[in-house]
Amino acid sequence: MKNFNYTKLPSSAQWRQDSSVALAFRKHDIALTRIDELIDDYHGEKEIGKRGLILCDMFLTLEYWFKMLETHAGKFEAGRLPAMRALFAVVVKDLGPFFADRDGHVASPTKISTEMKKYFGAGLSNHGYKNDEEHGMVAFDKKQLYKYRLWFKNGLAYQFPWWTKGQPSVMVLANSRHGYTRVVRPGGGGVPQIGGWSAFVMTMDRQIYMTKHDFDPKRFGSNHFHSSYNGGQRVAMAGTIAINNGVITGVRTDSGHYQPGLHNLNAFLWALKMYHVDLRKISLLDEKGDWVGGDILCTAEDFFYSGRTWDEFRKGGEREQQKLDSAQLRREARWA
Repeated sequence: MKNFNYTKLPSSAQWRQDSSVALAFRKHDIALTRIDELIDDYHGEKEIGKRGLILCDMFLTLEYWFKMLETHAGKFEAGRLPAMRALFAVVVKDLGPFFADRDGHVASPTKISTEMKKYFGAGLSNHGYKNDEEHGMVAFDKKQLYKYRLWFKNGLAYQFPWWTKGQPSVMVLANSRHGYTRVVRPGGGGVPQIGGWSAFVMTMDRQIYMTKHDFDPKRFGSNHFHSSYNGGQRVAMAGTIAINNGVITGVRTDSGHYQPGLHNLNAFLWALKMYHVDLRKISLLDEKGDWVGGDILCTAEDFFYSGRTWDEFRKGGEREQQKLDSAQLRREARWA
């Protein structure tokens, strides 16, 4: 197997040549085709900060590719691995200055991975810990998670029909109405969950799950929340989502447990872009139910190309750290 060593991000032509495998179609690999687009975007972008964000998206997309190669052998072409490893190495090197410390020391790969979680992840808030303690959060097991996961083909979301009886073995087009329950989230300013929308989370490795959250304050230890998907660990995004016959039409940042910011929403759209979802059909709402971007209807496509800056993500990471600091006592008490 041939090895590659890049001193800088390869050109689009070089990358496509190095990552090509005989008798394998690029279009069948969603992560690979997204990386192709990101390399094109990187070489077409002159602003340093925006190049940094493209590298971050590339870092997360590469991690997804490695994970899928490991867990879904045969569906991802192992012959591309040398090129993927070489690209990951140069992406990590180029990201080093963006995550440098105050003294200008370039960040190590380990630090970059840690900082990436802070910049693009959402930890459990103080409210989340308190809610789980008072009402008894129940975590989903692996069998449940497999049923609740969303899978994508041609930009449409599919899911095993967990809402039916028995053990469904065939996926169908996803519909969020099956996960709707009337919940008023404290993090949403008292605004109830929108009819037909379902709770969802996306993990740090871009796995998206959607199901109904059962809640009965009279039954301690039988309640499901956003923290149920991974035991309260960090996620990339959490809130509610509208899906009609596989088409995502709306996303709202109304998770009181995780209280995601716009930087989390942006990272979620990066993942949807990788899944070939049409962002033009998606409306974006904040935790209070207002349009993201003000009074004017802002589609996910508008938001995605509105020119997010590195400084916005840095400030988002700072707010995330403040949220984690506020929840530290409850978090440490749970560990104890």
